Amino acid sequence: MKTMNVQFRCVTIAALLVATAFLLGSLTRGNTTTPCGANVVTTALVGDDWTLAQKEAIDAGIETNFPAVTVHELSATKSYNCHSYAWDGGANGWMNDPGPYIDSYAPDVSNGDKLTYMHCLTNGPSHSAVVTGSYTATSKWGALSLVDHDWDDVPNGTNGYADYGDVAGVYGAVDCDCTHADCAT
Repeated sequence: MKTMNVQFRCVTIAALLVATAFLLGSLTRGNTTTPCGANVVTTALVGDDWTLAQKEAIDAGIETNFPAVTVHELSATKSYNCHSYAWDGGANGWMNDPGPYIDSYAPDVSNGDKLTYMHCLTNGPSHSAVVTGSYTATSKWGALSLVDHDWDDVPNGTNGYADYGDVAGVYGAVDCDCTHADCAT
């Protein structure tokens, strides 16, 4: 029975990702570069962003479904996602694969300033966040708002929100030598 629940959860995640892509509208391809010089593919929105009324509704929905978090009011935008926010400040659009950024930083559980999450669908980075304190972080929830939250208080596949999975890594200083285990690719 547990396997069936996991499969249903993964299928639900896939459906939500397709719906998110549809909501974003047209996208153009771009690139950014990590501190170590690796290329990262990004996309940028072509078209309209959320209206003020839509941003207010998005904020209200998050506040209702996640009462322990703090929403950055009216910050919802389709222009960038969590990976772009955490790894390059949202400057270069929507980043689907932060792997080259992750490979540019050394794991650092005690002093790291970036988090990655993993989930069952991709077995890869599903979410990224910026560490703001002891087990607190700020992250961009897809095309939704910026949110301050505890590390484990992120969407888990309920109430129509995607499943971001669990914290999989904490990263600190830039490490272009890639001598740590995460760079063994």
